[in-house]
Amino acid sequence: MTLRDVMISDRTTFLNSSEFAVEAIYTGTNSLTGQTEIKTIVVDFNDDPETILNVETGGVSTSGPRATAKTDDIPNVKKGDTLKIEGTEYNIIEIKPDGDPEGKGFTDLI
Repeated sequence: MTLRDVMISDRTTFLNSSEFAVEAIYTGTNSLTGQTEIKTIVVDFNDDPETILNVETGGVSTSGPRATAKTDDIPNVKKGDTLKIEGTEYNIIEIKPDGDPEGKGFTDLI
């Protein structure tokens, strides 16, 4: 079993507010989506900029705040939607699902 498999099978632990996660309000730009409270793991590269290496492609990039959420918590997410975390509202400019074919994995929101 890979680390990814373990994380997906135990997503509740990773997204527990008393462990790694914080609560966020997701708002879709589609009027049908409305507001939803979700749990996310947040990394704010603006506070401590660092370089990210993609081991699959060898690409290097620098990024701003990134929130990771359960894919099935945000099934219709799209660019332009917002995420409010600890009183600050962020526009979602990039969406990176982990590719889990059943949609049971994680999605990064940038």
